Amino acid sequence: MTQIPIAVLHELADGGHVARAYQYLFAARNGATLAVPMRLVWGPFDGVLDRLPVPWEEAWSLVNADQLHARTLTDRAVRSLGDRIARSNLSHDERLLRIFVTEIFPTDPVWSHRRMRLDGWGGRCRVFLGAQGTRMAFTHDFITDNEVPA
Repeated sequence: MTQIPIAVLHELADGGHVARAYQYLFAARNGATLAVPMRLVWGPFDGVLDRLPVPWEEAWSLVNADQLHARTLTDRAVRSLGDRIARSNLSHDERLLRIFVTEIFPTDPVWSHRRMRLDGWGGRCRVFLGAQGTRMAFTHDFITDNEVPA
């Protein structure tokens, strides 16, 4: 089992604030939320906050997102996504996407993705689901349908 350094979560989180809830660690910023099972993270948990960085409905939907309706990401699709991100001039924090592709994707051998509403009434987002429980959600303006190959 490959673990994610907690420093990666601090780097992804707005203000470096990593939060803990539901046996997950959360790193969130405007337009993106990462949820990683605590067992998959290594490093000192000093400074981890016992709270949610997003509304509880969003967090609960994210950690409970099922893979039943998700599409599997093939190795080719993951490489293609990484290539598209590397070549594109992204309007949001491109470092966030680069870290996701280079630091988070390699930690799980099987990924799938789906579009869903995290809070039941908000806009749809793209959720990436790792087979070991890691979840990453991006709003549409971070990753469009054209940037996720079939």
